[in-house]
Amino acid sequence: SGSGQRGINRAYWDLRHPAPELPRFYTKPPGRDWVPLEQGGDRVVYVWDIDLIRGQRGPLAVPGSYTVRVQIGDEEFTRPLEVLKDPYSTGTLADIETQVAFSLEMRDQISDLTGVIERMEHTRVQLEAAAAALRRDSTADSVRAEVERLNSLAIELENRLVDVNLTGAREDSFRSPMRLYGRFSALASDVDWKGADFVPTTQQREVHQVLTDRFEDAREAIQDFFDGELARLNDRLRTLGRPAIVSE
Repeated sequence: SGSGQRGINRAYWDLRHPAPELPRFYTKPPGRDWVPLEQGGDRVVYVWDIDLIRGQRGPLAVPGSYTVRVQIGDEEFTRPLEVLKDPYSTGTLADIETQVAFSLEMRDQISDLTGVIERMEHTRVQLEAAAAALRRDSTADSVRAEVERLNSLAIELENRLVDVNLTGAREDSFRSPMRLYGRFSALASDVDWKGADFVPTTQQREVHQVLTDRFEDAREAIQDFFDGELARLNDRLRTLGRPAIVSE
């Protein structure tokens, strides 16, 4: 993509597919109110000690024929483009195609993880706000206790996807094991950036299957939380004339 301004424009393609969607935290780490949120009310999910930047780039395109399209108003101009294989690479075209397909699958899974993480984050923001509002109502102590319990449960569930205690400090890498978001990103980095032009190894595929199974289990547990615990809490909030927690 380019600027599209009047006159001569220059756009670059880094030969990569689009990168995965990346999550943001909208809450502070539990018990660490000193961690600041940025001006947009969120903060970066930063995992130390792995090449997340490389894992969060889009996979390289497979060598072959492509078409560049430029659209100006109703006019469209096209030109052919040939992406050449590295002449020093010993991997075959079939090897590269397999590797890129595997990398794209993980790219999409990281984007899916991001969606679930952000859904949990937005839910927790509302739960924290509801608990604060209910503290001023002495007749709603039992509902407030339920809100706080569900917030603790939401933290536990989200923690299966990403470490909600991350502060951005270097010491984070020593405090707790890496969660699914970091592990998927590290594996994507190994396959795409460090894997040269070769098919994924047996071990990489086995680890990917383990992570995929864990993600599906976590996503199912989170959906059960929304369909069960949160739905029942919303019924109680509505009875009090309070706004429900929006989970979409």
